[in-house]
Amino acid sequence: MELHEYAQYDGLGLAQLVSTGQVCPSEFASCAVRATEQVDGTLGAVVEVYGERAAGVGDDAPSGPFGGVPTMVKDLFHGEAGQHCGNGSRLSADWVVSLDTAFYDRIRRSGLVNLGRTTTSEFGILGTTETLAEGLTCTPWSAAHSAGVEATRTPASA
Repeated sequence: MELHEYAQYDGLGLAQLVSTGQVCPSEFASCAVRATEQVDGTLGAVVEVYGERAAGVGDDAPSGPFGGVPTMVKDLFHGEAGQHCGNGSRLSADWVVSLDTAFYDRIRRSGLVNLGRTTTSEFGILGTTETLAEGLTCTPWSAAHSAGVEATRTPASA
């Protein structure tokens, strides 16, 4: 599947493509990673891509209404056992989640395939994401703006 085709669908549409056998989850994982690589240097929205997991997604969809649809989880207190959860802060950058949270358990049961972590304001306190840990996260509509203000510096990953 090409990125422009993938981008035409929401999660329900992607799930329907998988359930009808038109596309397999491994194609979606590949598209999601390619899309992230294409835009994240400008947007600064992704903390970590689980590359090995994305490469290991097979052709069989997990059970659930969103079986095989890729997602990324905000890096904010609702993580997956064994993965880092930095909460947008240098203070907790090395924290590894010991147990799946209820939120993450629901993601798994829905059939979504978590391919990484996205940025957040420090401990989720502000409505914009501009942290010392991850830098500025810009909007997809304008790399010159964050969600709340005009960007005055570049994302940390740029």
